[in-house]
Amino acid sequence: MKSPITFSKIVATPTANSWSQAYNAGNLAAVISLVQKPVKSDEKTFEDELSLQALGKELLSTLEAEYFTLETKNLTTVKQAINTTVEKIEGPVTVSLGVSVIIENVLYVFLYGKGKILMKRKEKLGTLLEQDIEEKLTAASGFIENNDIVILETPAFASIVSTDLLLPCLEHDKLSNMAEVLSPVIHEHTEGAAAAIAFSYREEGAEEAPSYEGPIKTTLEQEPEEEEKTDVIDTPARIDLSQKKKRPFPALPFSHSRRLFLTIGIIIVIVLIGSVYLSIKHQKEVALQNLYNTTVIPAQKKYDEGQGLLALNKNLAKDDFQTAKNILEDAKNRFPTNSAQEKQVMDLLQKVNDGLTQAAQVNLASAKQVDSTTSPLLNVYVNNSNAKYVDSDSSNYYFANNAGISAVSKTTNKVKSVLTNSSGWKNIGGFGVYLGNFYVLDKSDGVIKYAGMSATAKSQYFTGTSPDLSRAVDLAIDGSIWVLGSDGNIAKYTKGKPDDFSLKGLDKSLNNPSRIITTVDMNNVYVLDNGNSRIVVFDKNGNYIAQYQSDILNSASAMDVSEKDKKVYVLSNNKVYEIDVK
Repeated sequence: MKSPITFSKIVATPTANSWSQAYNAGNLAAVISLVQKPVKSDEKTFEDELSLQALGKELLSTLEAEYFTLETKNLTTVKQAINTTVEKIEGPVTVSLGVSVIIENVLYVFLYGKGKILMKRKEKLGTLLEQDIEEKLTAASGFIENNDIVILETPAFASIVSTDLLLPCLEHDKLSNMAEVLSPVIHEHTEGAAAAIAFSYREEGAEEAPSYEGPIKTTLEQEPEEEEKTDVIDTPARIDLSQKKKRPFPALPFSHSRRLFLTIGIIIVIVLIGSVYLSIKHQKEVALQNLYNTTVIPAQKKYDEGQGLLALNKNLAKDDFQTAKNILEDAKNRFPTNSAQEKQVMDLLQKVNDGLTQAAQVNLASAKQVDSTTSPLLNVYVNNSNAKYVDSDSSNYYFANNAGISAVSKTTNKVKSVLTNSSGWKNIGGFGVYLGNFYVLDKSDGVIKYAGMSATAKSQYFTGTSPDLSRAVDLAIDGSIWVLGSDGNIAKYTKGKPDDFSLKGLDKSLNNPSRIITTVDMNNVYVLDNGNSRIVVFDKNGNYIAQYQSDILNSASAMDVSEKDKKVYVLSNNKVYEIDVK
């Protein structure tokens, strides 16, 4: 469906202390300029922390996200979206922001800071909003008519381009050439804050509006602070047509002339009903087009941006895909069932979900069953049904449970008890071997260290009060101790004290995980996330790297990792499976 709005933009080349941009998406148009305020010699300039360009793009991205996620769009809600946007302004910078929105046939205009918004109706050019005050938001609304042209200007643009220079460019057949005509004028001045966007409103098949000789309003009263007030843009007077009351026909036989008049009357009624039907149908088509413009078009734009970022920055790509998904999820039930627009939304939503999968580095893994001896560590579980946790050193594999700790010789495979749990731990929730010491996680009493693997030299690993480990399901040791909880929480402790650690970039939370593995020789940390049927990999700073999904992982009970061979082995229903990782 063809959009009723045609845009033309003019933007100056940025300078060291000024920047501007013109923007449009669907029925939303905006123009913005940022100018560096003078600072004292001992003060930091704006560029010390963030460039003008970065701030400007952040403001436009925020405006877009706030606007397109509005459930109801009207003067008040759009105004709140703009207020949320300008809250992000930081640093010594002067901001001018002009915004316009067309919803059905109503035009809403907003001006934050200095600037000007004009309208050309017929042959007359007038001012809708003009403001010379910084950090103030003014708004107005009114009906827009066929062939109206609206121009949003930054203060710098208005000072360079006079009305006499602008007016000849404001014709429907010349609007697309506006930038070509005025750009040389703008670029003659080294003023990076000069920008404008003009758009014409033309409904396809609409009749030409009657000539209007009245004025276009040139000034608007300021809105009072204590109550919300909508300024109304003057529009031509509208004529209400009402039917005259008709007298009933006399109860007499119809003559030929009466039958003729009756036939004509019926035809007129049919024509009127048809006109009403077509009018209602047209209104629905306009509403559908506006909904399409405010959902599918911006979602497609975000999807395209995400695709462009996939190879450069997957986290930023994921943000764009997620924004597109939020817009489409909100819109998919608002289009008619089985309509072409609904199909477009669902097709784009599928592409967005595929993009999210790519950005999240989700790999569908193939789990191949292998002989249990392929992973000697998991083979200990297979041959010892009472083994709850298994770890190893250079000589032995060790398995632990609530009864104690046993050793399996790597050379003879003989099993012997090395430590009996008489009064050491109540409820084991993890076990590890590190530098000749045993570490047993007791869900009731912290982590117990058995120095030299001796029950006579035990101590509490934590200094002070032990943390709550009642939900712990496993631990791993690489110099620090990593504790995995059944609730998906991962805590890291060094020398008995907690580190500042959190997972970053994971697309969905861990769900009922059961195993965590890392060693001093490994670069990464591996988590068996049973509830999501996956293995999650992240670095030791908590940055997400990848995930591997397989149905077999839902029932897996233990895991072994060979990082140098890029293999992960899992135990499921007493069988060992091999998974390749990157």
